[in-house]
Amino acid sequence: LLNGEPVSMRGFGRHEDFPLVGRAEVGAVLVRDHACLRWVGANSYRTAHYPYSEVDLDLADEHGLLVVSESPCVGLSFADAPAIVQQRQAQATRALAELLARDCCRTCVVAWSVCNEPGGPQSVPTAEAKRQQTEALLELVALARAEGTRLVTFANIPEHCDEANRACDFLSLNEYVGWYYDVGKPLAEIGRQLEAKFVALEAEYAVLSPNWRERTRLPLYSTMFRGIRFFVAPRLHEEYAAQHRTPAPML
Repeated sequence: LLNGEPVSMRGFGRHEDFPLVGRAEVGAVLVRDHACLRWVGANSYRTAHYPYSEVDLDLADEHGLLVVSESPCVGLSFADAPAIVQQRQAQATRALAELLARDCCRTCVVAWSVCNEPGGPQSVPTAEAKRQQTEALLELVALARAEGTRLVTFANIPEHCDEANRACDFLSLNEYVGWYYDVGKPLAEIGRQLEAKFVALEAEYAVLSPNWRERTRLPLYSTMFRGIRFFVAPRLHEEYAAQHRTPAPML
């Protein structure tokens, strides 16, 4: 729910980079990106995997886009020495606190993502490491929830979901079918495979509602789907250019 009304989020996990300049803030590129989002019918995006520039969020505010604002925490490995783990957790906490302080008054920000892909089996090789990961993630979720006005989540690969996911308001899932595995598999088969996987996850991570004696299923949010590439025919490019052939804005 957003302001008491159901909302369906349709959009992308973006990155702040562009082939000609790499990772940099280019006003014309940001304007183009937001125009493309509106053109394809998107209403939201996730700041993968770090806080975006304030100029970017200015545009999102202006155009009414919904933003999942993500902390720059990625790969919180708990296989390292205790001192390194503690230092990394302190850094993750500090980075998240800075994000909350900067973006808490942003109209476009509707949810916080406290980290991205905290780790897989190599990051938590023992039961104790797994316990430490869950505890650390719960601390980050609690910090974001203390902001008090927005939903909280963190992005994870479906096979690496953690018990801390149950404390989130929705499951954020990164899926790499066709990229790291099942390359070349027919789309119809991939669709059936993903549907079965997500239905199973939805049931597994159902949580007890505080107000009802029943289990409530967490909503699923696909934060990344990487591997199947779509190519637009040249004719469509020409039609789009003809319809939008206007002078570029001066920035």
